[in-house]
Amino acid sequence: MVGELDDLPAELPLKFEFIINLKTGKQIGLTVPPNMLVGANRVIR
Repeated sequence: MVGELDDLPAELPLKFEFIINLKTGKQIGLTVPPNMLVGANRVIR
């Protein structure tokens, strides 16, 4: 039988990354403000 959800092991993330994909954003008509680009960990052009 399947266990309860409380029985499943879980970990909290230690690191978060903010990645912006400019190519995809442009394809769907988004404009990313420069201050968001500065705050990104990685920018995909």
